[in-house]
Amino acid sequence: MAKQNSNKKTKLKKKNKKLFSDERVKIILGVTTIFIAAFLTLAFISYFFTWKVDQSFQFSKVVSPTEVTVENWSGKAGAHFANLFINKWFGIASFTFPFLLLVIGFRFFKIKIYSIRKAFKITIAGTIILSVLLGYLFGNSNGYLGSGLGGSHGYIMAQWLNSFLGKAGTAFLLLLV
Repeated sequence: MAKQNSNKKTKLKKKNKKLFSDERVKIILGVTTIFIAAFLTLAFISYFFTWKVDQSFQFSKVVSPTEVTVENWSGKAGAHFANLFINKWFGIASFTFPFLLLVIGFRFFKIKIYSIRKAFKITIAGTIILSVLLGYLFGNSNGYLGSGLGGSHGYIMAQWLNSFLGKAGTAFLLLLV
C-alpha cells in the first residue's frame, strides 16, 4: 500500500514538472502575473485620487449590479484591492507587492531582475518596516487615505510600540532596524 502511494506521488511530481516545462504555460503564467502587477499598480495609484469618493462603496459587494459604480481606474475590483492593501493593511508600502509580482512574472520569461527568494525577503521586510515607519512618522494623517500613509498595520503597530517602548524607544528601534 505504501509503495502504491509513493508511485502516485512520483507520477504527480512528473506531471507537474511536465506542466511547468511547457512554454505555453510559462507564457500564460508570466503574462497573467505581469498583468496582475500592472492592475494593482494602477489601482493603487488611482486610490490616491479616488479614495474619498470610493469610501461610500461597500467593499464586501465587489460583485454587484452595474448601477453601483466606483471612481477607481481599475473598477470595483481595483477599488477593493486598493482599499484592502493601502487602507487596511500596509499603506503606501503596498507598492512593493506589484514589484514582487513583476519579478515573478519576468522569471517565467527567463528574465532575472532579482532572485525570487531575495526579492521576497526584501519585499516582506521592507513592507512591514516602511509601514510601521510611516505610521510612526505620520500617524493616521487626519484620515488621509483612510488610515494614513502607513495603513492600519503601520498605525496600529506604531501605537503599540509607542505604548510599549515610548516614542523615543520606538524611534531608536526603527532607526536600528
